Amino acid sequence: MRRRTLESEQQVQAARITQAQAATTAATATVLRARKDLQRLTGLVEDGSVPPQQRDALEAVVRVAEADLAQQRALVQQDEATRHFVIQ
Repeated sequence: MRRRTLESEQQVQAARITQAQAATTAATATVLRARKDLQRLTGLVEDGSVPPQQRDALEAVVRVAEADLAQQRALVQQDEATRHFVIQ
């Protein structure tokens, strides 16, 4: 019975890690797209086509997205460490 519980916990941890890794991959792609948009918008600001406030707003969004991504990566590492502990 204890072995079955341990195996079940390992499966739950593995699923949680897989889900967190997928979320991290999606967040990474979002941040990369936002950075490209920010570069493009910076060029438009330099051309005078777009007011600097638009770039500043997007820059704030990118910073928040990067912070969220860092937090997501930390959660993945924590789950991986927990899984390693459960396996031992």
